[in-house]
Amino acid sequence: LKREMLAEQIETEGRLEAAIIAAELNEYKKQLLISRYFETYMRDKITDEAIQQYYATHDEEFESSKAKASHILIRKKRNMSDTEKRAALTKAQEIYSKVLQGQDFGDLARKYSEDKVSAKKAGSLGTVTKGSIDKAFSTALYALQEGDISRPVESKMGFHIIRLDASPTVEKRAFKRVKGDIRYKLTMDAKKTETERLIAQVKRVNAGKD
Repeated sequence: LKREMLAEQIETEGRLEAAIIAAELNEYKKQLLISRYFETYMRDKITDEAIQQYYATHDEEFESSKAKASHILIRKKRNMSDTEKRAALTKAQEIYSKVLQGQDFGDLARKYSEDKVSAKKAGSLGTVTKGSIDKAFSTALYALQEGDISRPVESKMGFHIIRLDASPTVEKRAFKRVKGDIRYKLTMDAKKTETERLIAQVKRVNAGKD
C-alpha cells in the first residue's frame, strides 16, 4: 500500500517525463517476460533425469587417464640456434643409446637429466594426467607399454627420454561433483537453441507479412 501511495503521488506531481517512464516500463516488461518464459522452459527441460542421462552418455568428458612416468630431460634454451638444438638432440640420443645398452635408467637420470627436481628421484615424475602436459610428451607416453622407454621426444621444454612406469588407469569424476557443471551446460545449450527457434519463428512470421 505504501509503495502504491508513493507511486501515485510521484506520478501526480509530474516531475518525471511520462514518455521516459513508459519506455522504461516497456523494457522492464519485455525483460520480465523473457526471464519468466525461460524459467518455466528450463524447469521443464533441465530435469535431474536429463542431467543424469548426460553424465551416463558422455564418459569422455568426465574421465581422466593417469599414468606413472619418469623421464630424462635435455633442455632447450630460449633463442637456441639450430646448431645448439642439434647438439641437445645428439646428447639425448647418446643417453638413449646408454639405455639401450642396459644402463640403469634411474642412474642416467640422476647423472644427465636437466630436470633437477625429477633427477633427484631417478627421473620420476609421479602420476601424470593425460592432457595436462605437453601434447608431444603426452602422446609419446600414452603410446608406450608399461616398462617401455621412448626415443628422444621433443617438447617445448626440450628432449625427453620417457619411461612408462605403470600402465594408465582411468578415473571418472563422481556425479555429485559435476552435476552443477552439467546443469549449467545444458541450461546454456537449451537457452541458445530455444532463443534461435523463437527468433527464427519471428522472422518467418514477418516474412509472411511482406
